Amino acid sequence: MHTELLQWFRKAGRELPWRKDYSPYSVWVAETMLCQTQVGRVIPRYFLWMRRFPDIFALAEAPLGELLRVWEGLGYYARPRYMRKTAEKVVETFQGEFPKDYNILRGLPGIGHYTACAILSIAYNLPYPAIDGNASRVFARLLDLSLPVETRKAQKMVFDFALSLIRKGEARLVNQAIMDLGALICVPRSPRCSFCPVRQYCLAFQRNTQIIRPVRRVRSLKSAEAVVVFCHRDGQVLIRRRPEGGFLGGLWEFPWKENASPDELIPKDFRDRDSVPELIGEIFHTYCQRRIKARIFFIDVNRETFSSEEYHWEEVNRLDEYPFSSFHRKALRLFREFMVQRRVKET
Repeated sequence: MHTELLQWFRKAGRELPWRKDYSPYSVWVAETMLCQTQVGRVIPRYFLWMRRFPDIFALAEAPLGELLRVWEGLGYYARPRYMRKTAEKVVETFQGEFPKDYNILRGLPGIGHYTACAILSIAYNLPYPAIDGNASRVFARLLDLSLPVETRKAQKMVFDFALSLIRKGEARLVNQAIMDLGALICVPRSPRCSFCPVRQYCLAFQRNTQIIRPVRRVRSLKSAEAVVVFCHRDGQVLIRRRPEGGFLGGLWEFPWKENASPDELIPKDFRDRDSVPELIGEIFHTYCQRRIKARIFFIDVNRETFSSEEYHWEEVNRLDEYPFSSFHRKALRLFREFMVQRRVKET
């Protein structure tokens, strides 16, 4: 299996920008971005990140707001904050070089088991299995695992099997070959088994169970409703910055609330005379196992009577300078479409 796998990888493996030099920094950035995010979305953001922060020294000195703007759209916004903390630690303690010790790497902010193994194996070519979602699916089929891949028992079986495949000096090749096999051949639906270089070793293929592997725990989404209000006046809208340490910390947002009405967010006393909230559309968004249906409202607000330490006014044409979560970025797109239509009607 080892020979067939590497022969296939050398011919069909993906050409990815972080595979150019295998520096620990580039591997770390790429693998952090790739966590639960598709490669197609990561590549342009990776190029942008590397232009802005070409090495760990530049990252250690980067303003948080700039990090969040570059990261915007990748989700899990705690990660860039952890990355800057890790950069500061690596520069201060290890003179800018990532340590080659697993336990030390795991002690750095935001570096979990997978990321540590990825740095050690892909950057330093040390014998550690780096098992991402694609690799987990490949191994679940190779072993025909009938228990959920999230369980500790399954993870240990996968780890031990993956480790047995790695020969000295080939951890980088083996790990990336398995990842690419999962991305290109052993895909989630309709795996391309006839093109698989290791199908003769695959128990799921032999037993015709590949479609039902891997087994996963079923997680149900909780539904919720929310409102987002664009409070407008003279080409400006209200925005606020979320607290640094909490969920989506450091990102900006528009007035919004779950299970509320526009009147709860913007009292009538702050509006222009006869101004009522106008529904401009709806969006759907999923995060933290929650499915949110949000109604987006527009309203003209009297700036002279509205005062808040929490919110401040910003020009609509400057909103791209602020990092927003993808939820609020969706709402912003609706608002801009509405404003275009409004100007057309007025003319």
